[in-house]
Amino acid sequence: MEYQDESLDHGTRKKFGALETIRTLTPGYAQAKADRTHIELYRKSMKALLMMEAEADHGIKSAAMQERYAYAHEKYVAMLDGLRVAVEAEERLRWQIEAAKLACSIWQTKQANARVERQAIP
Repeated sequence: MEYQDESLDHGTRKKFGALETIRTLTPGYAQAKADRTHIELYRKSMKALLMMEAEADHGIKSAAMQERYAYAHEKYVAMLDGLRVAVEAEERLRWQIEAAKLACSIWQTKQANARVERQAIP
């Protein structure tokens, strides 16, 4: 993304565009991270609920068998698919933000190099 202010040089417009990209992506990243965290925490609750269901509805007494029941349950498997989607969304946004940060860092390096070159010329 490139900033639209024509009074700025191309590199500065790219830097401001990268900053705008970060500002734009941050709310989506925060939501994606919240969704992933919620699903990860809910996973434990769902396992416990399914283990209770195994005992109450199917008479399974062994904790190992209840756990096996919970992990194999279609609700748990569907929740894991949701977790996969949530992690993918979070990571995609995180790396887009990282790429924009890198663009800013490159701009800063170019600016520092240009300053050194200007000082070196007598």
